[in-house]
Amino acid sequence: MKIQSFLTSSLCTFALLAFTTIQSGCVNLNYMPLKKGQDDIDLSKESIVLITAKVSNQFKINHQPALTRAAFVDVNANRMIYVEIEDEPFKRVEHQYNEYILSFKLKPGIYIFAFLLGCSIKSCHSIFTGTNFDLPINQKINIKANSIVYLGKINAVIRKSNNDYEVRAGSTGHTIIGQALAGFSDGTFDVEFKDNYDEDMKLYLSVYPALEKFRIDKSILPPWKRPTSSSVELYRKEILGL
Repeated sequence: MKIQSFLTSSLCTFALLAFTTIQSGCVNLNYMPLKKGQDDIDLSKESIVLITAKVSNQFKINHQPALTRAAFVDVNANRMIYVEIEDEPFKRVEHQYNEYILSFKLKPGIYIFAFLLGCSIKSCHSIFTGTNFDLPINQKINIKANSIVYLGKINAVIRKSNNDYEVRAGSTGHTIIGQALAGFSDGTFDVEFKDNYDEDMKLYLSVYPALEKFRIDKSILPPWKRPTSSSVELYRKEILGL
């Protein structure tokens, strides 16, 4: 099935697309390319995407969000790409928020930056009260060869959902107790994409000095659009099995 035919603003369409790619076995797992203390950066085969993220749970403040993975759809290769987020937050304020400096390596081409995935920092791996959330990004990005591009800063806040049409922060099909305690099953995300280039570049260069040798382009994500609850639930059921 041609992936290009699915490139619309509908997250429901994306979920069906992702289901097709996963059913065919086209799923890759990568890791963040930038490491503290590295001397050089290789852009010969893959480019690098930079983005910072501040995630907060204002609904259940004891369960601040922790990012664990990013999910992309590679339009050219018709496959799903997951990137492990191994680094701890660079800034953590208890009961308020966690902030991350993120980097992803992608080959030149067109992608859908689909989701940021995570859990409550308090109960990521608990058997009985484990949690998960999926923060919908749903933005098409064009990655040029041999480049480093900054996409902006993500500000995401979980609040109590006002109605059934607002997408829940996490599935209700996971551990019911854990999801309720964290506010993921009856909370929702408010999201903003922000141009924070000057401040974020100071941060990146302080942590990864090797970036000083390269030009860093800027391509800020357009304004976030809230997806429908039904579209994300389809993704959770078919792709995540929740």
